[in-house]
Amino acid sequence: MFSSRIHWLVLHILILFGLSTSALAQEWSGQLGLRSTKSNIPNTSSKDKIGFQVGALASFPLNENVKFRTGALLVQRDSGAEVSGVDISATRLFLDVPVTIAAGTNVVWGYAGFDLGLKLSSSCSVSGFSDCTFKDEKSMVLQPVLGVEFAASPTITVGLFYELETEYSKDYKQSAMGVTGAMSF
Repeated sequence: MFSSRIHWLVLHILILFGLSTSALAQEWSGQLGLRSTKSNIPNTSSKDKIGFQVGALASFPLNENVKFRTGALLVQRDSGAEVSGVDISATRLFLDVPVTIAAGTNVVWGYAGFDLGLKLSSSCSVSGFSDCTFKDEKSMVLQPVLGVEFAASPTITVGLFYELETEYSKDYKQSAMGVTGAMSF
């Protein structure tokens, strides 16, 4: 019950934030990316998994070379491992709200901060059979992130990011790295 209240509260905060930022943001962009997720599950051989992220970002300039960035991203965070020849695979879908500070020039921007991830769905399978679970899996995570973006044109950027290892449950931790493309409008 507590988890559903948190989901309700976060959803309403996102809606209010979206309505209020449309008048304030100086730059909006759509983002599409691919990510490679690495899991750290004790006593297993971890497997990197490929996922996606897609969403919208808003930037608020603080001065000429520094801006605050936020938005909403739909993020796939998969994990995989092998234990004694048995494959374990999990797929999770998160709604991420990035909270980052970016600094740079018209050509290159570096950013750091975190993504507040709200788990929307989760599924798990063991050697093709479904209905496995991770103990005490978190419904919200705070994922530290570092990245850099390069201007390919005045409206298109290409970026690289790294999410530092974060605990998702007592059973596992994850980190990720990936590439993004964004178009400003």
